[in-house]
Amino acid sequence: IDAVRAARNVVPDTSTRWATLGLSQGGQASWAAAEEADTYGDGLEFVGAANLSPAADISPIISSDSEVNLSLPQQLLLPYVLEGLSLTHPELERTDYVRGAFEQNYDLLTSCLTSRATEKLGLVGKVTPADTRPATAEDADRIHAWLSDVALPRQRASGPMYVVVGTNDNLIRPQWTEAAVERACAEGDVIEFQARPGEGHADGAAVPGAVAWVKDRFAGVPAPNTCGS
Repeated sequence: IDAVRAARNVVPDTSTRWATLGLSQGGQASWAAAEEADTYGDGLEFVGAANLSPAADISPIISSDSEVNLSLPQQLLLPYVLEGLSLTHPELERTDYVRGAFEQNYDLLTSCLTSRATEKLGLVGKVTPADTRPATAEDADRIHAWLSDVALPRQRASGPMYVVVGTNDNLIRPQWTEAAVERACAEGDVIEFQARPGEGHADGAAVPGAVAWVKDRFAGVPAPNTCGS
């Protein structure tokens, strides 16, 4: 939303109409922007959000209700999750959630991907499922609650949304996002939800459809709604 205002400051005759499109964490951001568009985006005209493989609700990644067996991509995501949570929950002890190769190489695992990619790939054969399991059920419940607190949806969106998942996504499981969509539909949102067979996380094949969806919103075409279907 701030980017829209910044663009209008640079080019004053830029339209007040705007949409957002994001992938993965960007999909989470575009969904959140859709929820804030009516309030924080006051004075602008929001037309819709396309959210591809959005990290809307990752709280199911750890739960005491079942044994935690993360996929390798989820294991590599966990240190970033812990770093983010530690900013709002400084009492977080990372050793409650990582050990072994993950604890020994924590700085490497939270470094920028591009600068140390080769070193990170070298860790792949050294990690085990036990390296990223909560120490106790209480630790699992604690991080699950923290992640639930920041999960989407948090309120009704200010306009229509397009949400896409890949059925083979082993990072942000498609059923997590589908559950978030169901909750958003219950809030009264207008959502076109697509589960694309055989695609993984943030698959580029979904981008053309998202761009076409955004173009239709600017053209005034009524937004499709799969809620309730």
